[in-house]
Amino acid sequence: AETCDAALDCQAGTAPDCDDGVSCTVDSCNEDTDSCDNTASNALCDDGLFCNGAETCDAAHDCQAGTAPDCDDGVSCTVDSCNEDTDSCDNTASNALCDDGLFCNGAETCDAALDCQAGTAPDCDDGVTCTVDACNEDTDSCDNTASNALCDDGLFCNGAETCDAALDCQAGTAPDCDDGVSCTVDSCNETIDQCQSEADDALCQNGLYCDGTETCNPKNGCEAGTPPCPIELDCDEDKDMCVGCTADEQCNDGSECTDDTCEDMECVFAVNYNDQVFCCDPLTGALQGVNDGDPCTLDVCDAETGMVEHQQGSPYVCAYSQGGRFLQVELLTKPGQPVAVRIATSNATAGDDCMVTYVQADGSLAGTPLFLPSESWGSVLVFGEQIVPETEYDVQVEDASGLLGEPLATTTAKLGDVDGNGTVNFSDIQQTVLVFQVIEPYTPAAEWRPCVPNFIVNFEDILATVQGFQNIMYEETGCPMPCP
Repeated sequence: AETCDAALDCQAGTAPDCDDGVSCTVDSCNEDTDSCDNTASNALCDDGLFCNGAETCDAAHDCQAGTAPDCDDGVSCTVDSCNEDTDSCDNTASNALCDDGLFCNGAETCDAALDCQAGTAPDCDDGVTCTVDACNEDTDSCDNTASNALCDDGLFCNGAETCDAALDCQAGTAPDCDDGVSCTVDSCNETIDQCQSEADDALCQNGLYCDGTETCNPKNGCEAGTPPCPIELDCDEDKDMCVGCTADEQCNDGSECTDDTCEDMECVFAVNYNDQVFCCDPLTGALQGVNDGDPCTLDVCDAETGMVEHQQGSPYVCAYSQGGRFLQVELLTKPGQPVAVRIATSNATAGDDCMVTYVQADGSLAGTPLFLPSESWGSVLVFGEQIVPETEYDVQVEDASGLLGEPLATTTAKLGDVDGNGTVNFSDIQQTVLVFQVIEPYTPAAEWRPCVPNFIVNFEDILATVQGFQNIMYEETGCPMPCP
């Protein structure tokens, strides 16, 4: 407020003191309000640091400290701090904060967003099938322990397999079953898990008759045989027999078809044809009713011994008649070999094949060969107007290279001979009638007509059997013959 000095005139007033003593207020005189203004200014309190928070000005209490920023991101494995240089929080992932101290579950890691993440267990597989792979927590490493048991194939005779930790399973060494005895057959028996040695007399044979049959002693080896001839008789090595005799029992030619006797110090071997049903007459070759029941063998007489032999007719094919209108053919060739079956018959006067035909898959006949693996043929019932009674057929197998082996001859039954005994009588007629009446099952041997068999026994077949009984020839029945 101005004052008046009587001598000096008006004197300037003293401005009001607006300083309120608070460092962070802006002090000023407000002419409009005729008062002082003391305005708080936070800027006057700012110390320029981020990490201790923003300072504020209190008009009564002066500058007030700020609140430090909360840098906790809620992730347990981050190191949370305030960065004064960047005026921001740092949340640094630390794998160490996740480590559970275990090796075998792998190294845990810290994900700054997802927190601690489980580690990947170490791969202890060494690629060797016979090692037991495991993680060792005590040594912080993998153990790969070789196990022979993982290599064992359960077999005794190939030895005990072992495990090599680097090379995997190793084959065992087979047990040495050699017993050192030359005449034993040494082998390993898988069933009983041990070696066995069986004496084999054949390994001791020297091929000589006159010094006896050598035998095998499983401990001592081959032992000499006992000479077969008494000391008073000579031994014929070429004939494998004793020369001379003093008793019947010293004579034996090895044939059951002879009576062996000693007469005047000499052995006599007389054929005993009539008494032995399994023998034959060596002079005539006549069989004594012997048949092994196998149509694929030939029953022949051995002219030296009087014994019946059953020989394989052909190594490639077996063929036999099924009555007068059918042939049964079975292939004997090795599996997988494509072959065709050729059937031919000859003119008795001309001597050459007047009919050549080939078996088809269904047993019918055609002019062209059909090549099939032998196992696909099986046993084929062959039929057609070319197969007629009382005719000899040559059955032969051929492959891509040509005919195999010799032809196998087989003859069909005569007209009316249903039972195949070589004669036609009332029993053949009766059997045909029974098949016709379906009292007996169908049999190819009872079928004669029509010219191409139809696998049915009818009245024509009964008539044909009667014609055979009357000795009427098949060619007189109206069907064509393969060889006129």
